[in-house]
Formats: sequence, C-alpha cells, structure tokens
Amino acid sequence: MANGKWHMEIAPHFILHETEHWIINHHLASALPGYLMLGTKIQTNSLAELSTEALAELGGLLVQIISSSSRPLR
Repeated sequence: MANGKWHMEIAPHFILHETEHWIINHHLASALPGYLMLGTKIQTNSLAELSTEALAELGGLLVQIISSSSRPLR
C-alpha cells in the first residue's frame, strides 16, 4: 500500500472496467456467471472516508451497472 492506495492482484481478463477510483471485475471465486465486484482503489472500511469525487463516480458506475445488467441478453 502506498499513499493510502492498495492494489489487489486481479488478472486483467477479469477486469471489465476501471476508473480513477474504482474497478469492476468478475468475482474471482464465484461459480455464478455474471457475479460482479465493484471495488474502490483505496483501502477503506467506510464510504464516508472516500472523496467527493470518488462518491460521485460511484453513483454513475452504479447506474451503468444496473442498467446494463437488467437488459435482456441477446
């Protein structure tokens, strides 16, 4: 961990999307297809510890995840 940031080693083929503050990836140990993880890039135990910018970005990411996961597959 450097400067409050930590990095969990996630193989690149599991990462679906990455922003300045967040990583969206396939859950590494789930047997359920489509199980996604949304994680912050800083080590924290509370959303209240995140910056305003990170929280604003979180809102937009949640909207994108929910809208894309609720569309029927074709």
